[in-house]
Amino acid sequence: MKMHFRASLSVALLGTLISLGAGVFSAIELQDIYKAVVLSVLIEIVLLLAALGVLIFELKSEFHSWLSSLITLIRASSNFSSTKDEIFRERYDNIMIELNELCEGRYSLSNISEVYDDDIRSIRLLQKGDTLRSMCPVQGTAKDAEKQLSNKNFIASMEAHYRAADRKANIHRIYIFESSATFKSDLVQNHLMNSAFLPSSSTKERLLSVSIILLDDDRFHDARELPHDFIIFGDRKVSVGRIAQDSRVAGGDVFVDRQSVAKYRMEYDRLLRISEDYEKFELQKS
Repeated sequence: MKMHFRASLSVALLGTLISLGAGVFSAIELQDIYKAVVLSVLIEIVLLLAALGVLIFELKSEFHSWLSSLITLIRASSNFSSTKDEIFRERYDNIMIELNELCEGRYSLSNISEVYDDDIRSIRLLQKGDTLRSMCPVQGTAKDAEKQLSNKNFIASMEAHYRAADRKANIHRIYIFESSATFKSDLVQNHLMNSAFLPSSSTKERLLSVSIILLDDDRFHDARELPHDFIIFGDRKVSVGRIAQDSRVAGGDVFVDRQSVAKYRMEYDRLLRISEDYEKFELQKS
């Protein structure tokens, strides 16, 4: 609950207690129930008005922002109704689509570059104690994986992961491999070793947790029907990859509503239970 709501609620509750106390006191002192009730109601009204005043004062910046936004929309609508320019109308329609999405607690990312940029900006906001639930689906052959892992956007994303780990954010990362052969390639193994055993520069404590899932291995059978490409930033939002016909990410949808975040946290926890810690998996092989 925000501070301004707590403040106004506190005043309202205090007012209720004071009016009840005044009512009891006046009933005893005045020996008149009617006067006691009137006095209690008057005190309650005064204090409720005070609570409302506190709320309005605290929300004045929000009211100003809402009013400015409303005026802007009205002015844009008046231009929309008077112009015949198709470009203006198209831009207006696109903005209204985005605004409606934001009202629903989501926004869209049109391509993979936008997905990476949005992920990196969001990871940079994570601080000590925050949790990042990250995923990395690796599809195709070892050559495909090499191209993915050497992509400049992917490298920038991993750097953001490492810096967040240094800030003592809790980073959980699940790698989902379409092929066990790809997982065993030297390039992939080097990447996983560097990720799984990355020490914090200040404490030498491993804060980056890496798990794996091999979709062609029956041990991970239950993971095949679950979503494989999303990332959850603390308890604030989730970014879900939009998959194209070639099974590659073609964009994304970001949700900030609690229901969507909770839904994908449950899905992530299911995948985490199915997965195996990379360090333990390597020990089992040796």
